[in-house]
Amino acid sequence: MGGFAAAPNYFDTGGRYDPGTDSWTATSTTGAPSGRIEHAAVWTGSEMIVWGGGTGFEDFVTGGRYDPAADSWMPTSTVNAPERRKDFTGIWTGSEMIVWGGFQRINTGGRYNPSTDSWEATSLTNAPPGRYAFTAVWTGSEMIVWGGNDGRNAFNSGGRYNPGADSWTATSIINAPTGRDLFAAVWTGSEMIVWGGFSPFEVNTGGRYCAAGPTATPTPTPCANCSFSTGSGTLVPGVTDIGSHCDDCNTPVTLPFPVTLYGQSFTQANAGSNGHLTFGNADDSPIITCSPFGIDGTTFVLAPYWGDQCTGPCGVTTTCTGCGIFITVIGTAPNRIFYVEWRTQYYDQTTAMLDYEVALFENGTLPHYIYGSIVPAPAPNDSELVVGVKRDNTCFTKYGCDPSGGQNPPVSSSQELTLSCGGVTPTPTATATATATFTPTPTPTATHTPTPTATATFTPTPIPTATFTPTPTPTFTPTSTPTATHTPTATPTATRTPTPTPTATHTPTSTPTATATPSLRPAFFSGEVSLANGVYYLQFPNGTPFGYYSYLSDPRWIYHVDMGYEYWFDANDGHSGIFFYDFASNHFFYASPSTFPFLYDFSLNAWLYYLPDVNNPGRYTHNPRWFFNFATGQWITL
Repeated sequence: MGGFAAAPNYFDTGGRYDPGTDSWTATSTTGAPSGRIEHAAVWTGSEMIVWGGGTGFEDFVTGGRYDPAADSWMPTSTVNAPERRKDFTGIWTGSEMIVWGGFQRINTGGRYNPSTDSWEATSLTNAPPGRYAFTAVWTGSEMIVWGGNDGRNAFNSGGRYNPGADSWTATSIINAPTGRDLFAAVWTGSEMIVWGGFSPFEVNTGGRYCAAGPTATPTPTPCANCSFSTGSGTLVPGVTDIGSHCDDCNTPVTLPFPVTLYGQSFTQANAGSNGHLTFGNADDSPIITCSPFGIDGTTFVLAPYWGDQCTGPCGVTTTCTGCGIFITVIGTAPNRIFYVEWRTQYYDQTTAMLDYEVALFENGTLPHYIYGSIVPAPAPNDSELVVGVKRDNTCFTKYGCDPSGGQNPPVSSSQELTLSCGGVTPTPTATATATATFTPTPTPTATHTPTPTATATFTPTPIPTATFTPTPTPTFTPTSTPTATHTPTATPTATRTPTPTPTATHTPTSTPTATATPSLRPAFFSGEVSLANGVYYLQFPNGTPFGYYSYLSDPRWIYHVDMGYEYWFDANDGHSGIFFYDFASNHFFYASPSTFPFLYDFSLNAWLYYLPDVNNPGRYTHNPRWFFNFATGQWITL
């Protein structure tokens, strides 16, 4: 039930397929929920329950129960129902439907009991950070959620929800696959297997998570009495770049020796661009507050300078040249010291580089924070700034907080903070002793090199000169995207018949191999910024971001994170523009630095407006890929 062909055609219809007769029977629409997409559906044994979802205009808190024997619908109660959402998960426990998460960054959920037509909220205590495009499986006693995206970062963390105890337990991040979204997951009866997805390109890796039994019921652990002492210190520069050159992201770091925090031992952590080193549930959103400490739901966090920062280009003004996160180890076992160094700038502000680090000690000494260069922010940041250490929402030590996000830093250059904790108790003794772990699946080697066969058959329709001046004001707003009201300048004249044309049947299936920047790139690409792992970022001279991309082995090809594969068959035409073929939509496009994100679609003979992702600066909508068609005045997807 549900789905859509193109906005605003959202379906409230469905069908029942009988494999015995290889035939379809339409489901009744009488009393059916309104048409929608990205909702959840479960089978109870006698009914299908659908709930939530939305359209490009609104999200729903409603649902319905379909009885195939009677071919009839009954609405689900909205009393105490979770907040409206789409792109979430729903599972059936045998007696209840549990829904959780969803767009945008929701970490709430609800349990629906069809016997009583009633809702009950799921606990927020220790729930994973909000996300969408993730997966959920039912083990027989728990719901496991993992992965997904919050609009800025792909998660490699998750949680196990026990409805009997209404409690959450974090999934292990040891050996967990890289963070991803839009992937698949199954439950085998003893483990969850995840595979594929987007991170930030298509991946062909996976992992097996062994939950091994019901959630343990731990003996409550008292909060350790921690404090910081202050003195002077000298920063030890990191040597190895871990590849963090981004905004609101984290990068997994394998520790050279186990590190103990609040009585628990860890061998892996996530180093976040916003100045945190997290051993448990990480969240890289910029909504950092003094109270609750940091971000709600995060666990086992070292916060040397937790505020909205960048380790790569971000916003309009921050270039962050030389930024990143760097690591190094000094000494010999069993007295090694592991340094994690941040070189950052405040989000969308021009300042000297911030430089600070965390020192982790093999001999059991608790962590130190060392500050090389701390500069105040010239203007209030879009988050608050905290320094301290955190186990969870109820157990943390705050050394200092700056509500302005950096104008009044609680620490200074050449300062060193030393953490000490008393009353630390051993790891809780649980009634179930199984240890949940991830077993990675083998990683195949990607060898994709697209070489499409050319056929000289395409002749694009010339674009009229200086005759098109669209001034529509579209009212449709998909995913809280602002109204497109731009009036492009005179349409460039496309006098060239580009040949040869790549065959439109090519379907690349693996992640392209990034190579050095080819000399055939457009002249205006001279402003591109080289990031980690062969990824580039370009902002046109007029301030419009082109986005993130990588070059393929054939210098005529790039892979754009949001637009997919593109073929540059004339990158330096008379208009300094770009003609390219997009295999994701099977269309030819024209763009230039002065018109992008307005694209001329030769197949539709119309200008399209490519929507920026308001939740992810420098990115464009890609799931779905929304455009505004100025010829028809309608929103479309490709």
